[in-house]
Amino acid sequence: MDRLLLIAATLCYFAAVARTALSLRAGVFRPGRFSFFAIVAGFILQTAFLSVRGHAVGRCPITNLFEVFVFLAWSVALIYMLVGPAYRLSLMGAFTAPLVFAIQTFALLAPIDVPHRVRLPANSWLEFHASISMIAYGAFALACVAGLMYLSCN
Repeated sequence: MDRLLLIAATLCYFAAVARTALSLRAGVFRPGRFSFFAIVAGFILQTAFLSVRGHAVGRCPITNLFEVFVFLAWSVALIYMLVGPAYRLSLMGAFTAPLVFAIQTFALLAPIDVPHRVRLPANSWLEFHASISMIAYGAFALACVAGLMYLSCN
């Protein structure tokens, strides 16, 4: 069940990438609402995946490399949705969607979803620290996206 949610989220990000690619190929990039709503739909499906996986493992879903990649992609989408609409950075979505799509595709295709044996009980402070750190990595990845935007547009 959780894999289907992640595959659906990846397809939403692919739809945003395809729409942007078609728009750029036509020679005119018009920021539309379709790409933003596709990213929102992908984010909602990612959140559902992380919730299901978190309940399954009984802790924050960053126990193996697969979950870390998905959480990183989720945090990039989260930071984009917080920053993008506030500053009307519609072009940032054109760069964010391919990054999130690539991270999730790698996570789905690579054989890295190895169950982690839980030896210790969950430490809420440690999980809070780790999840906030992953969100910070997402913010750094979005800063990288902004840098790539600047370099490609100038």
